[in-house]
Amino acid sequence: MLRRFFVFWAVLFAVPSVLIGQTVDFWVQVEAHPDEGTALQEARLYSGSISEVNAYAIGAGWYAISIGPFGEDEAQSRLFELRSTGAIPIDSFLSRGSNYQDKIWPLDVASEPQPVSETITSSALDTDIRTLSAEPDETLGEARQSEQALSRDEKKQLQIALKSAGYYSSAIDGDFGAGTRAAFTAWQNDEGVPLTGVLTTGQRAHLLWQYNRVLQSLGMEKVSDTTSGVAMNLPLSILAFSKYEPPLAHYASIDGGVHAAYVISQQGDRKSLRALYKALQTLSILPKTGDRSLTSDRFEITGENSDFITYAEATLRDNAVKGFILVWPVGDDERRSRLLADMQASFTRLDGVLNPDLGSNASQKVDLLFGLDIKKPAFVRSGIFISNTGHIVTDASGLKNCSRITVEHRYEASLMKTDPSERLAILKVSDKIAPKDFADLSVSKDGIGDSVLGAGFSFGGRLMVPSIIPGTIEELQSLTGDGDYVRLAMSSRESDTGGPVLNRAGSLSGVLVSATEDGRSLPENVSYAIKADKVIKLMNDAGRYVNYQTARTSLSDVALAKKARDMTALVSCWNN
Repeated sequence: MLRRFFVFWAVLFAVPSVLIGQTVDFWVQVEAHPDEGTALQEARLYSGSISEVNAYAIGAGWYAISIGPFGEDEAQSRLFELRSTGAIPIDSFLSRGSNYQDKIWPLDVASEPQPVSETITSSALDTDIRTLSAEPDETLGEARQSEQALSRDEKKQLQIALKSAGYYSSAIDGDFGAGTRAAFTAWQNDEGVPLTGVLTTGQRAHLLWQYNRVLQSLGMEKVSDTTSGVAMNLPLSILAFSKYEPPLAHYASIDGGVHAAYVISQQGDRKSLRALYKALQTLSILPKTGDRSLTSDRFEITGENSDFITYAEATLRDNAVKGFILVWPVGDDERRSRLLADMQASFTRLDGVLNPDLGSNASQKVDLLFGLDIKKPAFVRSGIFISNTGHIVTDASGLKNCSRITVEHRYEASLMKTDPSERLAILKVSDKIAPKDFADLSVSKDGIGDSVLGAGFSFGGRLMVPSIIPGTIEELQSLTGDGDYVRLAMSSRESDTGGPVLNRAGSLSGVLVSATEDGRSLPENVSYAIKADKVIKLMNDAGRYVNYQTARTSLSDVALAKKARDMTALVSCWNN
């Protein structure tokens, strides 16, 4: 909070008087930080969901994150919308930017470096070794003697092979302690040879052949990327370096398949690690199904769907977050498991981190983050809070086909009940939620010619607050005479479906639904709403308490718009 007060007073005393009629750019100032790295990280995260994010040096070692520039009216509107939805801090304010100096985000980079790489081809295969004889090629004493002649790197390679095959889970350190010996014994048992815990020369060769046989088709090579500050083995017969989009270095499939790998590299602290952990899970390459873990200095994420499996890990050490992501198609489990083990075992931290100014700034695009697609719902629509505990009424169409439903992109919801005609549905938010307002229902009837106010997420949720849609009741039935509907002179959009229509007293007149008749789309200024008494019946059938309104005093335009917005929910259907 102190950092924002510092900037607030700095801006207040720095703003010169403005001449009447002079055009002035305005910014919504979001945050300020006393170090450039943190400011860049926060600007990048805000850019994942908000357009036109900038970061500027403002003097005295401080850096401001702002949104803009806009004209004054638009800046005021954006400030209200973003602050009211919690997208930006409540103490964000308007700035004329008089103290904005060098822009540090985003920067246009004409060209970017390719990885400065040192490649070391993986060990060649001994294709002559296929099976093991039950009779050892060496005595136990001879095996111990030949084992002692191994270098530390050769011992590590044996541990890597054991780990990739699922026999070993401890550190790759080249020390053959109790864990390694137990892994040797388990491998010998599966191979049908004497259980000694010490491998003979022939057994060691066979173990390495098993390991390399799986990796051979991948073209494993060690890539030392001094730009990212990471060295590791990568399957370069399948992947090739594509681009830098900080904090990721992209390695894409050569033949256009789903295979991909990403090196993670950024300066940061525990807050940065947590922010990256959350941000990665918004990407379409990380399906929701799978294990997740986050500690103070490390995270692991696994996501799986019917097409691919993604694994991500990163560790915080010496103020740097480094790790990798592997995306691999399902049905290739053996190669994937061996590849993953090899990447983990070979991962080495070099000096430096990925420069956040590299790349094309594709993360500035609304639907991209770190140069990758953000998860998108199958469809979005609006809904109406009907209780203070998270019950929502909305249009029922298509909801039964959703693998999951969310409210406000954050809360999981379930389909509780639909009406017999399956036009309306009640959803229940699984988590605790406290809507700002919920629908009032009245026993009084609305009439033809009455003015009403609709609300909905008209642009598919791209705006973070509902739009307000004025209208008039044209007919108390549909064009084909269905008395369950109200026909409105109102210009609604597809994603407004499910939103509320309020009368001047603020009580619910109806629920916006798709404007079609017998498969025909209706004109732009014609909308339908299902009457409020159908909502009351559905709530009664579901055992929900109906909040009746008896007062008929008209609300002001501002109060009515606020009430409509506060009870409107963003409902998303997901199939990923």
